[in-house]
Amino acid sequence: MGSKPRFGEFFWYLAAGVGSLLMVTVVLQLWRAHWQIPIYYQGSDFLVFEMLAKGTWDNGWALQNSSLGAPGGLELYDFPLYENLHLILLKVMLWMAPNFGAGLNLLFLATFPLAALSAFYVLRHFQVSRGSSLVASLLFSCLPYHFYRGQGHLFLSCYYLIPLAIMVCLWLCDDSGWAGRRRLLAAVGICLLISAGGIYYGFFTGCLLLVGGLIGALQRGSWRPLLLSSGLILTLVLGLLLNLSPTLRYWSQQGHNPQVAQRSAIEADVYALRLPELLLPINHHRVPILATLKQKYLAQARYQNEGHWATLGTVGAIGFLGLILALIRPTDGHPRRRLWRQLGLLNLAALMVALSGGVGYWMATLLPLIRCYNRMSIFIGFLALFAFALGLDWLSQRTRRRGWLALLFAGLVLGGLADQTQKNFVPQYEQYAKSWENDADFVSRIEKALPAGSMIFQLPAVQFPESPNQNKMADYELFRGYLHSHTLRWSYGAMKGRATDDWQQKVAGLPVAEMIQKLKATGFSGVYIDRWGYPDRRFETQLAAAIGATTPLVSQNQRQVFYPFEPGSYSSAPTAKEFIDSLTDGHQEYQKQLERIHEAMNRLVPAGATLLVFTEGEDSLLQMNGRLARPFPQETDGTYAASRPENDADAIAQFEALRKSGARYVLIPAIAFWWLDSYPHFYHHLQETSRSVARDPDYLLLELSTP
Repeated sequence: MGSKPRFGEFFWYLAAGVGSLLMVTVVLQLWRAHWQIPIYYQGSDFLVFEMLAKGTWDNGWALQNSSLGAPGGLELYDFPLYENLHLILLKVMLWMAPNFGAGLNLLFLATFPLAALSAFYVLRHFQVSRGSSLVASLLFSCLPYHFYRGQGHLFLSCYYLIPLAIMVCLWLCDDSGWAGRRRLLAAVGICLLISAGGIYYGFFTGCLLLVGGLIGALQRGSWRPLLLSSGLILTLVLGLLLNLSPTLRYWSQQGHNPQVAQRSAIEADVYALRLPELLLPINHHRVPILATLKQKYLAQARYQNEGHWATLGTVGAIGFLGLILALIRPTDGHPRRRLWRQLGLLNLAALMVALSGGVGYWMATLLPLIRCYNRMSIFIGFLALFAFALGLDWLSQRTRRRGWLALLFAGLVLGGLADQTQKNFVPQYEQYAKSWENDADFVSRIEKALPAGSMIFQLPAVQFPESPNQNKMADYELFRGYLHSHTLRWSYGAMKGRATDDWQQKVAGLPVAEMIQKLKATGFSGVYIDRWGYPDRRFETQLAAAIGATTPLVSQNQRQVFYPFEPGSYSSAPTAKEFIDSLTDGHQEYQKQLERIHEAMNRLVPAGATLLVFTEGEDSLLQMNGRLARPFPQETDGTYAASRPENDADAIAQFEALRKSGARYVLIPAIAFWWLDSYPHFYHHLQETSRSVARDPDYLLLELSTP
């Protein structure tokens, strides 16, 4: 059931590649684009891929970046990149481009012809006619899924390997599909490529390979197809582990980081595929009545997420219904009908895995890392368009009017493109260009004011990755500074749950004056504020007062502001290694200090007594071996309150409420000594209502009087 591409088909392949580029050019109005600026220069996930592109441009690869996460640097091992194939392709594009923005654009645009060419090749391999193959491959390259993913989910936009994955599954289904060693080697090679293309597509491919092996085993009455599929699944797993090896090696040295990429099984239902999302029109369809139909569904949908972009379009929906028909219509031994049924069975398996309440939910209980089963829709999209192409061939064989047939094919491509896209897909080029110029100008002025290698502390201190929006500031917005920088080091980007991030969060939680002193002592040269991250300017006013008489730099759009420290008032910036080494030494001493505090409390505080502890978020200080330790300050539910009292009176009020509830002792560890300076009246109140039990460089212990 195979055919080798011949040189005479070159022009058809050319039509698929060029045609897809023309289609995306029209849909995105690329003649308006500013090519050296990322097509989508906006917040959230788009900025992550722009950071990856610039990191690759600056450092040769994206896993480590000393210009981010200052003082310690950015290391992406805890947020693993399985997509080494796409990263290599990105690197190739960067070699061809004048800057990282252009290279990122080239990779995104390349995903369209790559998807079309891959689909065309697979369809021709199964002897689908050239015209039908061209129609299906062009529409496959421009599914709504592709435009929604865009550059924000760039590696999901790289779905050009999916047709090849389906081809291997069909080889397993077919009872004569494994004639010759070359096909086996090709299947192994395809699985290795897929394993380097991301965990989602690798996982979904593994599911369909298993189904293909089962279908082949039942058809042949032999275990051989199932054994072959098992071997290919093992190849996928080994390939994924190979791509993950830098992360596995890092974890063996540093330990696993449970704070990153936290997932739960219930999310597999939240992000599951739903049948109406496949068959309903695209959001904001060009035809008003269809747009209204989709809007009514969205208004009643339980979840509002990426699954709403799983639509197949009208052509794909027809093919999808054809696949359902294939399951209920008896088949004879005709190769085309057998192929049609095999496609239907693979489609059924994909639905069983991806639909809400399906197999995917139960899989997520074992592998919660895979949660967005709606992403299986791109596999279903290719299966549906494959079936539609078979239907076109059936129609073509029953008409002799080739001219009318050519018009039909052209109409399907143009009509399908209009049906699968919408006006809102056009990027806001002028707005993005204006934002780019604003950020570039702002960072340029900072670089002119500071020596090379200077460190900038960015606020609000948002953790990386996957943090909620801060007021109007979307996640990852703080990467904007780095994208335009050549000589500076930026604090944002330290990996959540690692030493540098812990240090940053503690420093950002200090009173403003103490935070400034800590930053200066560490070697930072100033503070960058994204005003969208705050509800008002009160914090900025406190910061300006604490820094002193320096003149801030403000961006043209008034969104970002930089407060430099006085030259000579801060230490020299440490290298990332020097900082991490100092944290390691400091952490070891800190652990010894905690041990000394626990030993002292066992000696000095009676068992069963209630102890108020200024924990500063250090939960181990609440584990006092038979003593009831309660944090101060605390929320209404009794947990530690990271927010500080507004003034001494507020601190006294909180303290008195806890004293009246039965607290007998107060423990102030060294990490909380700053309270005594920042709240002097509160400290005086403590002295009046208690007696000193022990005063040590590590802690201060007070026994409270009866209220």
